[in-house]
Amino acid sequence: MTHALGQSTLTALFVDYDNIYLSLRRRSEEAAKRFAKDAGIWLKEIESGRLITSTNLPRAGGENRRIVMNRCYGNPVPRRNTHDNSTDMSSFPFVRHHFLRAGFEVVDCPPLTAQLKNSSDIRIVMDVLDHLDHDTRFEEFIILSGDADFTTVLHRLRAHARRTIIYANDYTAAPYTAICDGEVREADLLTLLLEGRIAGSDAIVSDVGAGERLRNEIIGTVASAVRAAGGPVPLETLAERTTRALGHDRTIGSGWAGAGSFLELLRRSLPEDIRLTDQPPYLAFEAKRGIASAEAPFEMREAQSRREAAPLSSPALGRSPSLGAPEHATSYSASRLQDIGVQLASAHRPTPTPHQSAAPTMRSPQPAAAGSRGAATAPSRAVEQASAVQQSITRIHEACQAPPLSPAEYRTLFEVMAKEINDGGLQGTQTLANIESRARALGIDVRRDDVRFILEVVSEADPWFEQGASANLFAGRFRNFVVARCRSQGLNLSTEELDLIEAWFAGTGTAVGAAPQPAPQGQPYAASGPSEAEGMRAWGDDDLRSGQAEPSGEEFPKILRTRLRG
Repeated sequence: MTHALGQSTLTALFVDYDNIYLSLRRRSEEAAKRFAKDAGIWLKEIESGRLITSTNLPRAGGENRRIVMNRCYGNPVPRRNTHDNSTDMSSFPFVRHHFLRAGFEVVDCPPLTAQLKNSSDIRIVMDVLDHLDHDTRFEEFIILSGDADFTTVLHRLRAHARRTIIYANDYTAAPYTAICDGEVREADLLTLLLEGRIAGSDAIVSDVGAGERLRNEIIGTVASAVRAAGGPVPLETLAERTTRALGHDRTIGSGWAGAGSFLELLRRSLPEDIRLTDQPPYLAFEAKRGIASAEAPFEMREAQSRREAAPLSSPALGRSPSLGAPEHATSYSASRLQDIGVQLASAHRPTPTPHQSAAPTMRSPQPAAAGSRGAATAPSRAVEQASAVQQSITRIHEACQAPPLSPAEYRTLFEVMAKEINDGGLQGTQTLANIESRARALGIDVRRDDVRFILEVVSEADPWFEQGASANLFAGRFRNFVVARCRSQGLNLSTEELDLIEAWFAGTGTAVGAAPQPAPQGQPYAASGPSEAEGMRAWGDDDLRSGQAEPSGEEFPKILRTRLRG
């Protein structure tokens, strides 16, 4: 079939996803992530010719074209990041749906060799040659790949009087560019993906500036919350409010508008009248109000005033002066973190030794005043210890952004997740809904976003759960993630804080400051295999409690050791 003179040029487009993605990632991690998400946008710019630079044909870029066939080829096996062996969530199996939504035909090209090289280039060559004799006479072939192996194909296409356009970067071989009629240049694609415009033009491409608009919307929500608070606000409170206001997909799901983390976004984009403290736990405050170094945020001051008004025998003594707030003003994260602090602090209050509890019959009577001072300092020590625990909890939560669930809730949720996966397998959003429903039936007030976050963490090392699914294994993986994330954020975790993480997320650690206890019989999380035992052991208890604050690399599971190096 041919088309009449003056009609659009009929074009076939072939995209080698892994080749383009890896090339972009060398220049910009953010652009590489947007390549799949913004597929519909750069596709329109190719169709209009504004993203194409003519080389051997004067009108290769500017002529009106109609893309009547577009295919994307990629490796369906999840890719691993080389620096920490974690799953690359921008590899093809996790982004292929973006191409489907943009109207692409997706072709899976799994690896066929031990070197894990996929067959995308061979599949593209075969499809190009097949379409030379297609009933629709394709006048133009666009091959989005910088692989010079396609040079021979370009010679064949030119021999059949077809126009060719390729993808070109700084490393593209000269024979490859010499035979093509036009190029989609990497620098131009980067400008489009990151700045929302075509290189050499000030015009903003429609919908490409969505990332900038999203950043402005997030910052606007944060600034409004800080100005209305009347005092410093913890970052976890702001992150929670922003996620509730804008939704998971537009905040956490977008990598905080491409910044990578909530803290990094605020550091880059906060308005001049809003400031951040320099050290964790980070607080946001209005510059005109200022903040004293010893001043507690609004939520902390309210909790402290209630605690001071409570009688000495009140359980409130166990609370720490951190994130407590009045019931009508407290945020979800702040109130939950305070409750968690109470539970963990009460679990490791020091108990008197036999020598301390025995009656002093063999000693001289102590003066009454001295005894009174000792009794008076006991509540003070308890409050100080609880305060230290709460501060550690705040530091850990701010660094890892784990859902603020109690130790018992984490243990139950891991059991629920394991049972759901073992019973029904992975069914996308239905799995999330089933886990949420089961957890709520057991009295756990958990949200869909929390379930999604935890499931992503425990599946990162094994996306298809080929090693099985158990509460014990999930607890170990999540604990390892928390430790690795804290260290990557620059937290120098003490031995007590490592024990606190163990008790909080894995539920198998001993109390901070307490002697190791033998595991009770009938432990619900007893390891059932070597992989589970490896997942639960992140460090040696004997080494840590002997004062070795920094465990040796060999004491960590492989996945955690590689993350720590990164």
